[in-house]
Amino acid sequence: MTKPKWVKAPKFGVLLGRQPNLVRITPSKPYPVWCGTIVEGDNLTAQQRLAIGTRGLNPDKLEIVTVHRQADCYNEVVCPLNTPRPEYAFDCPVLSRGADGRVKVLAPRGEAKFVVEAAGRLWASKPTGLYRYGEWVRAA
Repeated sequence: MTKPKWVKAPKFGVLLGRQPNLVRITPSKPYPVWCGTIVEGDNLTAQQRLAIGTRGLNPDKLEIVTVHRQADCYNEVVCPLNTPRPEYAFDCPVLSRGADGRVKVLAPRGEAKFVVEAAGRLWASKPTGLYRYGEWVRAA
């Protein structure tokens, strides 16, 4: 198979908000990392604020980025066939940026996690449907 000369820009899924209204808790995953306690009028969760204070960071000087996560089509939402998976987007403070481009953020649960950059956005994990012909599809 030959590589095409152009690749269409990806179609991103519908934005559903910051996190699901109902979180499924199981014995193997008692506390989902990408869900936290939302405080009305605050762009960060209560767990992120607590982690910032525990680490002794200045909340006014932290860079805040938007991290996207594709919804789980089996446990969170119903996904129609042949459509992009719906997404959740939330704000996370940046802890560090590596020389190799990796970004470490405070997840909504207050834990430090590395995020993936793909198609011009930061993602909680590699998104499905945006990787074609051996390279990340670029957003238009």
